[in-house]
This record gives sequence, C-alpha cells and structure tokens, in this order.
Amino acid sequence: MDNERKFRNITEYTDKFDPDAFWEKLKSLATRLGKESLYQILTLYYTMRRPDIPAKVKAIILGALGYFVLPLDAVPDFIPVLGFSDDLAIVALCVSYVRQWTTPAEEEKARKRINEWGLG
Repeated sequence: MDNERKFRNITEYTDKFDPDAFWEKLKSLATRLGKESLYQILTLYYTMRRPDIPAKVKAIILGALGYFVLPLDAVPDFIPVLGFSDDLAIVALCVSYVRQWTTPAEEEKARKRINEWGLG
C-alpha cells in the first residue's frame, strides 16, 4: 500500500478524535507507552493546534490521534505487548509525514508536558 493511500485511510479516523478522550487515554497510558511514543503523540497534538498548519496535515494528524483514541482497532489495546503496536505504527507514520511542519516550540511543549507528568 503506498503512502498516499495509507494517509487517506488514516483520515477516516478524523471524526473519532475527542480531546477529552485523548487526554484521558494518554494520561492513563503514559508510563506504558514510553517516553518516546508519548513525545511523538504530544508533538503531533501540539503541531495540529497551530493555526498555520494546512488542513490536509491537520486531517492526517487528527486521523492518527483519532485512531489512537479509538478503543477497538486492528490490534485491540488490551492485548499484552502487541496492543499498541498498530496505534504506535500509525503515530510513527504520521510523525514522519508531518515532520516538516513541526517546530521546536511543539517539541518543547511535548517535553514540558512529559516532565509535568513526572516522566521526563
């Protein structure tokens, strides 16, 4: 499957993104996700919130974060070890795609949030 098709599939989850569910799930899983995955997810979130980000890029980020929030997905989250593999693969794909729009400001916000949660 080519990248353009993968990103089209990711955007199907755009309407699944709920900020409250996102923060609740992220906080509850922060230690299990690991610092690097948490950093990537938070960086995507803060990048998406910038007003100058193109609509297509926001849709891709929303799709990836929506997939993360969705409780039932390709590999259910409750399965040990593999549960978050599909979620984190989508996040990693999205991070690589939107890297050119991410600035040090979003990265710093992500690091600050991780430190606030005592995971830094």
